[in-house]
Amino acid sequence: MNTFFLLSAILALTSCQLGQDNNEQATSQPLVFDRSYAHLKDQTHLQLAFGSCLNQEEDAPIFAAIKRAQPDLFLMVGDNTYADIYRDDVTRMRVAYTELGSLLASQGLSFPIEAVWDDHDYGTNDGGRDWKHKEIAEQLFLDFWQVPPGDERHQRPGIYFQQQLSLDGALVQIIYLDTRYFRSDLKETDSREPGKERYVPTDDRDATMLGSEQWTWLEAQLATPADYRILVSSVQFIAVGHGWEGWKNMPSERQRLLDLLDEYAIEDLVVLSGDRHRGALYSAETNGGRRLLEVTSSPLNRGVLREEEDGPFRIGSTFTQNNFGVISIDTQTGHITLSLNDIDGLLLNQEIVRRGD
Repeated sequence: MNTFFLLSAILALTSCQLGQDNNEQATSQPLVFDRSYAHLKDQTHLQLAFGSCLNQEEDAPIFAAIKRAQPDLFLMVGDNTYADIYRDDVTRMRVAYTELGSLLASQGLSFPIEAVWDDHDYGTNDGGRDWKHKEIAEQLFLDFWQVPPGDERHQRPGIYFQQQLSLDGALVQIIYLDTRYFRSDLKETDSREPGKERYVPTDDRDATMLGSEQWTWLEAQLATPADYRILVSSVQFIAVGHGWEGWKNMPSERQRLLDLLDEYAIEDLVVLSGDRHRGALYSAETNGGRRLLEVTSSPLNRGVLREEEDGPFRIGSTFTQNNFGVISIDTQTGHITLSLNDIDGLLLNQEIVRRGD
């Protein structure tokens, strides 16, 4: 037998056995996502925490600080596991989800968790619509996060969805985008200079981040009445000044969303993003003068030292150590507080605005 194929067979058998062993461990401590929000109707305050870039093979001590923040829900906004598919073998992705389940089950989390994916739980680095394994990746994602069979995500391609949380006297809408399944190719850089490290903005006006059906859906969500809106995008929306992934690589798509905020008179949209292995706060305005804010939180446990980057819309510095974000909404005062916190829960940066001011 060819040595390559012999080694491949051994690795496959080993991976399958690992998956079986991990499944046995997961069975002894089943992970159940309890998504009950009924208690919020008597509250005038919403505390939402979020993060991204969680390596399932490493410890995650940051969850101790997240639990102390007492969030009403926690959002995992992409790269929730590192499950890239190689050589058309999805075994690694299955094993990665089993390991993630064991990691989360060990944290003793008592709050609801909602999730979207980014490239590494989509299955391929910087992947878009041409990823050949996107359908099996989607099914494994939906299965792991225990999305109910009747949910719209089982009825059509893509993992985008929305939820509405009713507080005492206010409605909070959270819109979760899929920036992978339908995204067209990115334009590769013609230089490695700062701001052009891997990609540059395309001049192709047919390039798409969301695809036509998701855009139609998104516009319908923005037309829905709500007092506060949060938009979850796995990749950065406001940020420019770097040459990595983000809405800036498709300027016409970025402007299209900004124009929709003006069209539907949406004030103080809060965008949550991850992906970058650095955290930061951003603020920008539409052509109509409507403010929008963004918190990028990344990573949860894959912190590395990186140099600072340009940030025309950034509030303060970026932070490359492990971090998580917190969004607090006080419906009595109208205050929206955006915070970035380190592994111990200590404040790294914060911005407080009053809705409509």
